[in-house]
Amino acid sequence: MKTTILKIKPMKQTKSGFCGPVALKMVLDFYGLNYGENYLAEILKTTREKGTDERGFRTGLKKIKLKFVIKSGASSEDIKFYLKKKIPVIVDWFSEDEGHYSAIVAATKNHIFLADPEIGKVRKMDLKTFERVWFDFPGEKIRKPSDLILRWLMAVYPPKN
Repeated sequence: MKTTILKIKPMKQTKSGFCGPVALKMVLDFYGLNYGENYLAEILKTTREKGTDERGFRTGLKKIKLKFVIKSGASSEDIKFYLKKKIPVIVDWFSEDEGHYSAIVAATKNHIFLADPEIGKVRKMDLKTFERVWFDFPGEKIRKPSDLILRWLMAVYPPKN
């Protein structure tokens, strides 16, 4: 099976908590749309302390008139489905000790390739490892089961001409 590789140029976030705006910027750049990190942080309502939440993505993408799909409880097959259609996917996963957004560049049978704003490079990760850390939660700790955000992805569709 042929692997689709999206030509998403990795970028490094300039501020703590800004992985969401930078992951989105990489996707928008892929589509030839030029938005600055600070502008995206503003429309996504990103803060250094709390980063970006799903509501911020929904509001921000509506503001710039882009269609998107958000799914919780997704699978690696969902990621591959969008990649085959050349539709970039942003995922929310747990890096080190906090939630983190990255754009997916490619997914194979055994690996996932993330354009990671934390390091400004493509991170190759074993698919089994990724599936273990593909979660997030708000705040300092999980207070109740409903706090868990499991296997969240957002597919961003190309702009209409």
